[in-house]
Amino acid sequence: MQIDTQITKLSRLPYTAGAELAQCSYTGLKALIIDGDEDDFDAIAERHQQTITLRCSLWEAKRLSDDDTQANPSLQAIVASLPQVKVSGVVQQILSDEQLLLRLADSAEPLPVWLSDTQQLCVGQPLNCYGELHASVLAYR
Repeated sequence: MQIDTQITKLSRLPYTAGAELAQCSYTGLKALIIDGDEDDFDAIAERHQQTITLRCSLWEAKRLSDDDTQANPSLQAIVASLPQVKVSGVVQQILSDEQLLLRLADSAEPLPVWLSDTQQLCVGQPLNCYGELHASVLAYR
C-alpha cells in the first residue's frame, strides 16, 4: 500500500524512525515507523516541506477476534500518536506462512501484513488484526 504525506516530526533510532504525518493521503493516519538508514533520514529531514511517497506494511500483526467491529476506515490508529494500527480487510493472497496481502475497502493497493500464523486463513476471508505500521520511502515530490 502506498501513501503520500508530509513528515512533520522524525524521531530517529538506528535504522528506524518514528514519523508524525501531515496531509496524509490515507485519512486519519497520523504516525508510522519509517525503516531506513541515516542517509534516508537526512534526506527526509531536508525535504520536510515536500510530499513523500511511502510504501507501507503491517509488522508483528496479531489477529483480533471476528467479533470485533470492523474499523472504519479500514486502517485505524489505536492510539493517535503511536504507529500501531487496527486493520480490517479481506485476505487477497497468502504469500508465505507469515506474510499475506490484505485488501482494504478504502485502498486501491493491498497492504502487506506480517502475521505469525497464516495457515488458518484462506483467500477471500475477512481479517481483523493490529500491529506496527512500517514504511519505506519510494519517492519525493
